[in-house]
Amino acid sequence: MMRITIAFLGNIQYDTRSFNLFHSLESKGHDVRFTGFDWETPGFRTTHSPRFCITRIKKRRLSVLFYARFAALMFCRLLRSRRELFIASDFYSLPFCAVAARFWNARLIYDAREITSELPAFHDKPFLKRIVIWVERACVPLACRVFSTGEMDSIVLEEKFGIPKPVLLRNLPRTQRTAPAVSYKRHFSRNVRKLLVYQGILVPGRGIETALEALEKLPGYGLVLLGGGEWSSYYEKKVDDSDLADRVFFAGRIPQDKLLRHTAGCDIGLSLINRICDNNYYALPNKLFEYIMAGLPVIVTDMPQMKSVVEAYRVGAVVPDQNPEAVAGVLAEWGRRRSDFRALKKNCRKAALELNWEKEFENACSEIAFI
Repeated sequence: MMRITIAFLGNIQYDTRSFNLFHSLESKGHDVRFTGFDWETPGFRTTHSPRFCITRIKKRRLSVLFYARFAALMFCRLLRSRRELFIASDFYSLPFCAVAARFWNARLIYDAREITSELPAFHDKPFLKRIVIWVERACVPLACRVFSTGEMDSIVLEEKFGIPKPVLLRNLPRTQRTAPAVSYKRHFSRNVRKLLVYQGILVPGRGIETALEALEKLPGYGLVLLGGGEWSSYYEKKVDDSDLADRVFFAGRIPQDKLLRHTAGCDIGLSLINRICDNNYYALPNKLFEYIMAGLPVIVTDMPQMKSVVEAYRVGAVVPDQNPEAVAGVLAEWGRRRSDFRALKKNCRKAALELNWEKEFENACSEIAFI
């Protein structure tokens, strides 16, 4: 048994990856603790227990104060936690886990969810981008192992930091039964026959605009948005100002243990990520696999890792980036050829037997003997 701390700038209740990692390590008999933060969930109160410490912090206009408070709390918390393994579950927790691992003579694992310096948030902020690059170069090589979410990510991380090839740990969902699915059609008029779903944080670059534009060309279709974030009010206003107000439903953030039931209440999953940066180009998001687990055929943009999964398992369609006409065309074709759509759903059920967290985690553990 090892004493392990997972650190993350977020709430484990709404994050599939840290949720799955925590419970899988715990099921192996390890003493696992989670330390995180929440600034997005309405009404959330700070939670302290022997296993979970999730602090409510406020995020105002001056982001530097938010990150300063996060840094101070995370630093103090980790230095008081004598553990044998620290897992930085995102870039923001990495430097603090690195210091704590050094202080306690412990191991460090970096869970590289993305190539942080290539995120669109830093493209127009060169000073912050230089800081991120410096932190990555200083801390990533200190990890005894690095996790990656896709094969292409592993190659980039290996070349960028001169580290051993990262361990592949894709964002796959746990094997779950989808019944009983949450019924979302009651939120729409009888004219809405099929429901599209987008799940994840509501921010630009994730294809939400493309989905809305496609919806304008598709009478009889509705869109459910499962997620939240700082841009939620922007998209709510955008929908209210359009002719789509009665065909788009904002469901808000859904806890991980209930998410699949909500996803399964829809018919088709969307992952229309825009290629606005290299990080998006390498995207292999958890939503893609969660749609498959829920039995939903998917429509994804032409990014290599998503395209590879969709074509290998024949679970959906690939469309050009930022092309609502192509999305509408695929949906119209599926509406005409219902037998093809049923075949895609059947393929999803087959793919779910292979694309699940349990198998992925055991494969990763075979490369890391100490966990």
